[in-house]
Amino acid sequence: MKKTVDKVILLNMKINKYKLRHSYKPVIFFFFAITIGFPIFFTPLITINNKTNYTINLHSANGVSNYTITESITYQVDMNMTFTQTGTGSGEFYFKFPRYNDRQPSSLLTQYTPPYQESELLYLSITGSEQTPWLYHDRFNNTFDIFNNTALAQGNSIKYSSRYNITMNEITFGDIDNYDPGYDVQNPIFDLYCNNSEEYYNITDSDLINAANNECGIETGDAPVTKARKICTFVTNNLTFTSQTQERGASWAYDNKQGDCSEYASLMITLLRIHGIPARKVHGYLASDDFNFKPYLGYTRSSTMTGITGHTWVEYYVPNIGWIACEPQIPSKYKTSSYLGLVKTIGAWFKFPNYDDTELNVSEFIPLYSRNTTGSTWDSSFKITVVSSDFPIPSFNNIGTSLIGEIGLIAVFSIGIIYAIERRKRKY
Repeated sequence: MKKTVDKVILLNMKINKYKLRHSYKPVIFFFFAITIGFPIFFTPLITINNKTNYTINLHSANGVSNYTITESITYQVDMNMTFTQTGTGSGEFYFKFPRYNDRQPSSLLTQYTPPYQESELLYLSITGSEQTPWLYHDRFNNTFDIFNNTALAQGNSIKYSSRYNITMNEITFGDIDNYDPGYDVQNPIFDLYCNNSEEYYNITDSDLINAANNECGIETGDAPVTKARKICTFVTNNLTFTSQTQERGASWAYDNKQGDCSEYASLMITLLRIHGIPARKVHGYLASDDFNFKPYLGYTRSSTMTGITGHTWVEYYVPNIGWIACEPQIPSKYKTSSYLGLVKTIGAWFKFPNYDDTELNVSEFIPLYSRNTTGSTWDSSFKITVVSSDFPIPSFNNIGTSLIGEIGLIAVFSIGIIYAIERRKRKY
């Protein structure tokens, strides 16, 4: 009986030794599968960022210099609009749609502007217009498609469709904070963007004058960019973001210590103008409502989705440097443009179509139309898609460094298991 028991124990020991000897093989296989197979399997999903920063110093005749393109994103932008007459009889409709500016020094339509936005119109269709659509170029260097129908019958429509490729460049500037070239106040830029007190930009408001001179921390001898930095910080620290149903302007924002992007921009523009620095409002869309978002290849947003919103921000002018973009809600971006902000128009006091210059002007531009009828429907869609990006797919942002760390941990863990198994084997 004892011999039988000994044989059973010996057999079990042999079986256990065999199991222990070979039990670590799946661990080794798993380790090598992770080490070799993971990179092979996921390589197509990993976007390698080969971006190279480069500086462009342009000839002084362009009036633009000392900037660097740090990031670039190319969007495909689609806009479709259908406006249908639903009232009885016929009606008069007039439309004014902005084109995306090609904002760079070599553009014929922009001046003293670094290449914030390189726009290429791929497709444009306007149907239902009574007259052949035409282009209108305003004093702020914006371009509009103008079309109309003065006798649009019930049930008929006007349709607008366009597609652009737009490369948005993040522009940063070098050590220009103490650069003070002096201003030529005879330059037409001053009449457009500095000299005049206007609704929403009241440079004669005594409270705003006091704020500009005594509350922003500006000292005698500060250069324009230094003043802009201090004003941006003041605006950010003194306003609380609250959505508004209408434009309020700088005086209201200062008195009430609140506002949305429009009030932030209006207050900063007015304080800059009080200090003799030409400044203007920029209108457009944000590709994401998260200022820190990095658009990746294939990223898509449309007017039916969250995350894309209308936005306004600021540009101020420094001779020989050019127009400098600024985000008044972020003090660190007092001299940095964003690859998220798609520019539609710059300036203010846009005239409604088919009205005199003194009537129905607006400070902030949206696609405008006017009508002389009742009963109509407006159906529009807006979509952006990233077709080129300096940024990798988000889930693999740190794949290069994290993969090495993960493989290292797996290796240590596997070696520990093998070592424990080998120690147990020695007991038999």
